[in-house]
This record gives sequence, C-alpha cells and structure tokens, in this order.
Amino acid sequence: MDYKGWNDYELIYLFKEGSPEAYNLMFRKYKTFIISVARKCGVRFESLDDYLQEGLIMLDKSLKTYNESLNKTFTKYFELVVMRRFWRLRSKDVYYDKLENDLVSTPSFKEVITEYKTCVKDKEDQDLLIEYFYYHTSIAELSKKYKISKTSIYKRLNKIKQNLAIEFDIYPKR
Repeated sequence: MDYKGWNDYELIYLFKEGSPEAYNLMFRKYKTFIISVARKCGVRFESLDDYLQEGLIMLDKSLKTYNESLNKTFTKYFELVVMRRFWRLRSKDVYYDKLENDLVSTPSFKEVITEYKTCVKDKEDQDLLIEYFYYHTSIAELSKKYKISKTSIYKRLNKIKQNLAIEFDIYPKR
C-alpha cells in the first residue's frame, strides 16, 4: 500500500480504528520528516538513528493524542511535539554535562577548582560552583544563602561552566 494516495485524516481515522497498515503508512510517510526536523535541531549525523527512533516513538504518541477538534493539522501538531522532544534531548547532550560528570566524579574536585583560579577568580563563584556541582545544592537554596536572584545564579554558573569548558577543552572537535 502506498501512502501517497491517502491524506493524514484518513490515515489517522484508520489508525484509531486499529488498522496496522495505517500505522505502517504513517511511519513511512513521516520518516523523512522526522529526519529533516532532527537536522533542523542540529542533530549530528552519528546520532540521527537514535533521534529517528525517538521521532517514531513521538509519532506513535502523537497519533494517539491528536485532537482534530482543535483546528490544527496533524503535521503541525506532530512537528511541535517532535521538535520539543528533540530540543529536550539536545539539551541533555550539552557538552557541559561532560564537564559536570567528569569533574564531580574525581575525588579531588575541590582541588581542581581552586587550582584553576584563572577560570574561577571570584571566591563566591568558587563556592557557588562547589556547592552546586559537588554538594548538589539547589538554585533556590543558593539564592537564599547568597541573597542573589535565581536568574543571577544561573547566569553566573553558566559563565563559570563556559570558562571551565574552554580551560579543559571540553568543546567537541567538529
């Protein structure tokens, strides 16, 4: 069966009726769409298969949760769902995570931070970094302790992570 003779609404109706052919047609129809959305989100070629699988899972969920009465096309609804999922996955791929995981797992984390005073010059920033990554203190608690807004703490931690990533050469080779 070829999906080109069917529109989304017919396939969704057949899917909700339990037709396995409709299910397979939707997967084949949206496979290239999922890959193009992944590329728009900046997914590297090596990770494309993983994101394709995630996209197919999101397609399955979207087919089950799509509501025609909201006057949105299925394609736009699915695009929103899959883009949100890809952005969430991409945010977990951030290269700073390597920095956090590698440094926290070393027993001499405090010594490493104090050794690189060129990256973390301010004593308060050193304390923020140690409390946040080593002791896993929440942003809200840090905000109360240092009497700084949560936004300021996020900004300071991101700046510290950027400086450390540059110092430790964490950025990937492209």
